Amino acid sequence: MRKKEGAVIYVLQHLQTRAFKFIWLVFLLTTSQSCLAEILLNTDSELSTEGYFVLSWQSNADAPLTLQQASSANFLRVKTTSLPVNGAITITGLENGNYFFRVISATEQSQVVQIQVRHHSLLRAFSFFGLGLMLFTILVLTIYLGWRRESEKHD
Repeated sequence: MRKKEGAVIYVLQHLQTRAFKFIWLVFLLTTSQSCLAEILLNTDSELSTEGYFVLSWQSNADAPLTLQQASSANFLRVKTTSLPVNGAITITGLENGNYFFRVISATEQSQVVQIQVRHHSLLRAFSFFGLGLMLFTILVLTIYLGWRRESEKHD
């Protein structure tokens, strides 16, 4: 009976050691990931028809950050811009197409954000302009005719 109790105690101690090592390893892996710098990149729109959009980012990195812009997801040709640790930037002046953005530091990289730029057609733009011109003309005529009636009443 003594041998069985000793064997059970030995096995329990051995399992506790392995379990302790496993738990310690899991603890180290999960806490070390949360201690690393993390960069979060967000956009206000995935489709830009107005010709502009806003990118915002948050980071707990101490190193300088860089915004990378590319026309393909593999980032072979990039345009870079230096950034502060936290903030936002308005991007304008892009032609129609797909654009990919990410923020990088010396040790970390944000997720990739894809933006599609698709400007309004010229027909639509001229339609808005024509409608506005028509409303402006009606307003000016209404004011002029109202002023003329009031002038005739007082004469």
